[in-house]
Amino acid sequence: MFENLWMLFASLWALLKIFLFGDAILLTPAPIDIQEQHRIILEKPITVITVGAKMRIVTDETKRASEEIKKAGDKAREVSSWTILFETSDAFRKRLDEAYPKESIIVKLYKKDGKSVTLDNMFTWVAGDSFIDFYNYDETPSGEKYYSVEIITKVPLKEVEVTWINYSI
Repeated sequence: MFENLWMLFASLWALLKIFLFGDAILLTPAPIDIQEQHRIILEKPITVITVGAKMRIVTDETKRASEEIKKAGDKAREVSSWTILFETSDAFRKRLDEAYPKESIIVKLYKKDGKSVTLDNMFTWVAGDSFIDFYNYDETPSGEKYYSVEIITKVPLKEVEVTWINYSI
């Protein structure tokens, strides 16, 4: 019984922290191109509020996917057939998986002492807003602060927008 109460309290505490301190911080004021690697030195450190904090990357390909999926959604509503939307989403998911294979992009967060944490889990979301998230549940404990970000890529990235999201639900 006490274990269930503790779990409930921990969940409520996490939600309260997200509500009060959760944030998404755009780290690239203007889109950038990345050929092999790019380091972002932060004016203010980024922090982790809950496990599952993530770096979100939007590229020219993910933007194109978003636009095409929105068009497919409009077309699906016109003809009352959601098959169009599902086929378009599947096609773009495959296209993004081919454009950005697993481990082709690595994101590293650097602490003040120079030690780094690699966000080596990659998740591609294809919908009205398409993006790629990078996270590491094991090595990003709550309260950690990071002072720079490095993006290392094996594939050229165009029109990149990088956003830090300091929580996960």
